[in-house]
Amino acid sequence: MKIVQTIFLITLTSLFTLSFSRAGDWGDKAPMEPKATYSEDSWEFTMAPYAFLSSIDGSLGIGAQTAEFSSDFSDILSEIDFAMFLALEARKNRFAIINDFTYVGLSPGGARPGSLYNQIDVELDMFIWNGIATYRFFDEEDWFLEVGGGLRFTYLSTEVSAHSTALRTDPILAAATGLPPFANATSTSRVWDGVGAIRFGYNFSDRWILRAYGDIGGGDSKMTWQAMVNLGYVMSDKSTLLIGYRHLDYEFVKGITSFDMSMSGPQIGVAIKF
Repeated sequence: MKIVQTIFLITLTSLFTLSFSRAGDWGDKAPMEPKATYSEDSWEFTMAPYAFLSSIDGSLGIGAQTAEFSSDFSDILSEIDFAMFLALEARKNRFAIINDFTYVGLSPGGARPGSLYNQIDVELDMFIWNGIATYRFFDEEDWFLEVGGGLRFTYLSTEVSAHSTALRTDPILAAATGLPPFANATSTSRVWDGVGAIRFGYNFSDRWILRAYGDIGGGDSKMTWQAMVNLGYVMSDKSTLLIGYRHLDYEFVKGITSFDMSMSGPQIGVAIKF
């Protein structure tokens, strides 16, 4: 997995290099994203690989086994098995279709067991797909506003392993509680949610832009929402460097699995038009 992660980081770095090389003469102004000069007959496509440098906090329950976990970004680097983040957009006229893909394989540290279990291990494999359609209701010289909605799908594979020294060494306590000294539980969940979305953009100048996005919804989840804001530097008419901050929040119970999680942190990527 570490090899695959390294290959992904090398690929992302290569895309950064490609984008900078296409920026042309940096002494000239790069053209800003154009106002509503949409083609009625053709689609415009944008691909944006990015890195989400998040911390993660939450709780996970599988049947009777529960664990709380908390990891800062410095911890995530050592606990992550693999991560992939990619956004794709197709635009025609005032309509846009946005697809965002997130995959994280994680063995989070900082897990806090209950009063009896002194050691607990958590493993998460999480894939999230966001499919959103928006319509640009306002498109002024320096700003725009889009409103829409769509679906968020989450695939979650989880495993919780617990160990109790007290239950192993004290047969009376084990008999009284009825709990085993070792416990292992696994679960797979598929969660579908409908979300409403809003996106705002502002152009400070020919080169500097601001992009903000938020959505909220539910379905299989009790509630899920996310918000992000990005500051962009337009390097050419085909590439834009984006740096910002993102927060994603989940709370759901599906079958024997309960999951309450938040991910927050900076993100950086390159948007490339085709």
